[in-house]
Amino acid sequence: MNSYQVFGGVLRSELEFPELDPAMRGDADWTLVVTTTPAPDVPLDAPLGEDKVDQGVMVRSYATPTGFRLVYDDTGIFDVTDGGREIRWHRPESADLEAGRLDVLGRVLALALHASGWLSLHGSAVALAEGAVAFLAPKGNGKSTLAFALMRAGAALMTDDTVVIGSGSPPTVRPGVQSVRLFRDSADWLSATAPIAGSSDIKATFGQLSDDARRLTRAPLAALYLLESVPAGTIAEPVARQRLEGPEAVLGLLGQTKIGALLGGAEAPTVFASVVALAEGSAIYKLRVTRDYERLGTVIERIIGWHGGVGARANTLEGSRT
Repeated sequence: MNSYQVFGGVLRSELEFPELDPAMRGDADWTLVVTTTPAPDVPLDAPLGEDKVDQGVMVRSYATPTGFRLVYDDTGIFDVTDGGREIRWHRPESADLEAGRLDVLGRVLALALHASGWLSLHGSAVALAEGAVAFLAPKGNGKSTLAFALMRAGAALMTDDTVVIGSGSPPTVRPGVQSVRLFRDSADWLSATAPIAGSSDIKATFGQLSDDARRLTRAPLAALYLLESVPAGTIAEPVARQRLEGPEAVLGLLGQTKIGALLGGAEAPTVFASVVALAEGSAIYKLRVTRDYERLGTVIERIIGWHGGVGARANTLEGSRT
């Protein structure tokens, strides 16, 4: 099996992940087994929830006697057991491996982390002098572009697409997937190097970043930004932020939970409690950014200034268990 560094832990996997770094230690926090044998029949109640993966592709979640089950229309069934530590992918022979990798790095590991008490949000994060700064938004609002541009300006990339946060005072952010999926126009503007995976005419994954460009250890959370990309001329400045508190902050975070749509039923109170605790102990803002590459430099300077500069990059691999 291969061992990879991800979300501050080690994924031992029969499936190769070119997006991830090889692990520097041997103990596995999660083990992924891939099999083409049908998933075993287990008693299932109504789905906990369902979510749209892509055009015409849905995923549904179920509680099982030993954990959780995710059922994808295209890639098959993922059983998550042993408190999130064991993942078994029952892969149809027709299932695309790249789609399976994206499922694992997205909802599957987010569900495994939920099983061990961590909250996953849909966003990208960098480390600045004050700590981790995360940008939360639906697809197409530029969170990956913003994180990549901040990294180019001296910030340390922590994660793309999934931000994993633990409780505490302050809350902590785990280093996650440290490659970035960019639309082609963003990649061209930012002069991103050759893609490492998922290359298409629309979007591709860019990685192979030096340790100096990343934060490889957990960081205290400095701020959460609910990002909105707006047309030029909508706001007076290229970027504007507004502090959110109380119910407005809670509802904003609930809308950006990575797998909130899949965690209804008996799991919903756990997710809600985690979001409320995070909202009460964190700086949360609405961030509006003008959709104009020519003004991106000003946006980056302003965000860096809000958080005390770029700070020192940490280049020691995370070593603690989940």
